[in-house]
Amino acid sequence: MQNVMEIRSAAQLMKELAEELVDRGHMVSVLTTWPLYNIAEKQELDSIQATAIENGVNVQRIKTY
Repeated sequence: MQNVMEIRSAAQLMKELAEELVDRGHMVSVLTTWPLYNIAEKQELDSIQATAIENGVNVQRIKTY
């Protein structure tokens, strides 16, 4: 599964925290908004899924205004 990578530092810190908690044996779920900007180059918004498991983290994305 492809990881969605926003390039802002806060997003990166939260990603690292979630992955570290998974590494320590915790079940981690994240609810986040749909990325609209600040994503890594070469990543297409059409390929992003609403529900995904990324590096052991259950990710749910919602569309907002």
